[in-house]
Amino acid sequence: MKLDETIGKTVALVMMGIDESVEDDWVVVKGHIEADGDSLMFIHGGTPDRFPLPDDALDRIVPTTSDTREILLDADLQLFLSVGPKPDDEENNDYIKTGLKWPADRE
Repeated sequence: MKLDETIGKTVALVMMGIDESVEDDWVVVKGHIEADGDSLMFIHGGTPDRFPLPDDALDRIVPTTSDTREILLDADLQLFLSVGPKPDDEENNDYIKTGLKWPADRE
């Protein structure tokens, strides 16, 4: 997908990780994408309100479908990311620090 194809559209960032109970879990955050120099930023209403996306994010963004749109907060587009703490044996340049915290209380 090209950046101009995301303008004016909402993006569901679907983050997959492990919750506090060490169970597979996922969280959806709705926002939009803006260019910031050579980087793409995901902008949303939470804390922090923006963070960089991986370099290949545009290649992985796809439209939501009629089956997924409602569960993805009625967003126009979707992007899946894996999240978690940085492993001790990995270099920093393979991971992006978002500052997001996994929700502790959810229904």
